Amino acid sequence: MSVGGVRLSLVSLVTVVVAVLLGAGFWLFYSRTRPGLLLRGIADRPDIARLLGADIRGLSGLAWLMAGLVAVVVGLLTVPSALLSTDMMDSFLLYAFTAALLGGITSLPGAFVGGVVVGVISNVVSVLRGQEFSIIAIFALLILTLLVRPNGLFGHEVAERL
Repeated sequence: MSVGGVRLSLVSLVTVVVAVLLGAGFWLFYSRTRPGLLLRGIADRPDIARLLGADIRGLSGLAWLMAGLVAVVVGLLTVPSALLSTDMMDSFLLYAFTAALLGGITSLPGAFVGGVVVGVISNVVSVLRGQEFSIIAIFALLILTLLVRPNGLFGHEVAERL
């Protein structure tokens, strides 16, 4: 398939569509549903959520279930374009962690934007210098983010009075 003179494989197109759908689905879940709002409340203030009667154990199980399902989807979308091995997800873990920190751990849309920035930087460096330098560039971006803006681009600092 060719879009604007750029050849896209069906796997790449499906991956982008699934990523957008997952991002929109998580945004809707965490901003519009009661379990999503409760999970956000538990993440911010578990002590207050417990006092208000939130089922922390059940919601934690739901969060782990959702994380497992996303991991399965990512694995299924990654296998056709990467070699299958026990350490095939190591570089993707670095990319995901950098994207989450760059966008802001406390901001789901920020993490999505961080993922786009990490993906663009990774691909540009891969084309210009090679895959090995791509991982080095992403690691440098991670270190730079931690040094310059530890809360990320869209994250906010949480201050607690002790």
